[in-house]
Amino acid sequence: MLEFLFKVVNFAVLFFLLYKFIKKPLVNAVKERHTTLKKALEEATEAKRLWEAKYREYEDKLKGIEEEARRITEEIIAEANRERERILREAEEAAARIKRQAEMAVEQEIKTVTRRLKETIADLTVELAERLVRESIRPEDQERLLSEYVKGLRRLN
Repeated sequence: MLEFLFKVVNFAVLFFLLYKFIKKPLVNAVKERHTTLKKALEEATEAKRLWEAKYREYEDKLKGIEEEARRITEEIIAEANRERERILREAEEAAARIKRQAEMAVEQEIKTVTRRLKETIADLTVELAERLVRESIRPEDQERLLSEYVKGLRRLN
């Protein structure tokens, strides 16, 4: 039993010495660990808050970019439609101008052909008339026409 008592006293002395010498460093270590963990938790909370703010910012930017892309797409489509309309209008104007030029060319060609045809008809008529006159004029008619012509020339002088 003395041995048991000795062990209990020995344990009590050991516990007292440990308590006396280890309490302060152990409390300091626990406080330091607590402070470190608290600081890490605060930093993590702050990092999470910053990350969430950045996430919301990027999400807003993404929405803005999507809206901008939609707006730009609409502008491009509208510009393409305006350009298509302009090209069609110019093509219609060019077609109308070509049609007018073709009509004018046809009219000019008709006038030219008509004039040539009239000249040809006139030439043929004169030629036919000459031939008819030559064949139908007798020598006495010819002398009479010549004398009338000369008289007409004398009157003019």
